[in-house]
Amino acid sequence: MTGSSRLRNSRVAALLLAAGEGSRFGALKQLAVLDGESLVLRAARAAAAAVDAGVWVVTGAGHDDVAQALRDEAATLVRNADWRAGMGSSIRCGIRALNGKVDAVLITLADQPGVGAADLARLVACWREAPDRPAAALIAGLPGAPAVVPARWFPALLDLADDAGARELLRSGIDYTAVDLPAAADDIDTPSDLHSFAQRLRLSPGEPGT
Repeated sequence: MTGSSRLRNSRVAALLLAAGEGSRFGALKQLAVLDGESLVLRAARAAAAAVDAGVWVVTGAGHDDVAQALRDEAATLVRNADWRAGMGSSIRCGIRALNGKVDAVLITLADQPGVGAADLARLVACWREAPDRPAAALIAGLPGAPAVVPARWFPALLDLADDAGARELLRSGIDYTAVDLPAAADDIDTPSDLHSFAQRLRLSPGEPGT
């Protein structure tokens, strides 16, 4: 298979991590509302527009409520029974569910509302230019999520510690493609983060369930 054919035929799925309980937020932050849309729905729609092999959402805390928020989306929900262990457990859960059916996975988060479909599509496009290595957003000069990780690195993702994220792999000294994504610097940890973000973009924030 030629390099161009490989790129054209490669399949990329999105793995949206949305399992946390939002302890600092005081509620399920993935269900917090921004401009009339929950953060998890906003993230799922952005991811769906950027990949060609579907969106897989790893849930945990509030699984039923997250499932309800995504009821109209063509997303596959993967329930992580061990979500309290940390992000690494959710990544392992998602990678196992994909079962080797894709050439790469776009790992994205529900609490980065500034990251849109165009950002994710650019990240995937940068990965396709060098598909043997991951492509990752640069945040304060360091690689992190969102990131595209090719299948050759799935075993390393499965070996992540429970409390580790993909950034631990990316910062371990491996070669990766750095992609400047300023929007990735905005992550929502507290209600004040959400309100500040909404105010800056002149959007309407809301608490979960509102």
